[in-house]
Amino acid sequence: MPTYSYHCKSCGAEFDAEQKISEEPIKICKVCGKPEAKRLITNGNFVLQGSGWYRDGYNSAKKV
Repeated sequence: MPTYSYHCKSCGAEFDAEQKISEEPIKICKVCGKPEAKRLITNGNFVLQGSGWYRDGYNSAKKV
């Protein structure tokens, strides 16, 4: 389940929430309770690791 970051325009608080992609964004701030929370656009946390994944899309093995 993805984690989304939120910022409250009223009190300036920032918080994260795990939500389904299909869920509506949170509008009520978890800190002050006012309907001023907005979802932030942040970097994803998807990382490819292991010997089969290459950052540039090409493997480093020599082709014959």
